[in-house]
Amino acid sequence: AVWKGYYLCGPRAALQVPIMGKHTRRITCGAWNSENLLAMGGDDNALTVTTGNDGATVKTITLKFEPTE
Repeated sequence: AVWKGYYLCGPRAALQVPIMGKHTRRITCGAWNSENLLAMGGDDNALTVTTGNDGATVKTITLKFEPTE
């Protein structure tokens, strides 16, 4: 995955997922799964799950601590 402005390029070169507004602080980790979902964790102690097709937020979870991986 590669960061380009407010988009994250997915595992397929043609895929660009908008990530603007998903986190209030720096995004520190992320991973794609086989179902084309993107999980991102950040300094705001949040974990978001986003669809790879249109960038829609599926779920946001508040964590007790900052995610590390």
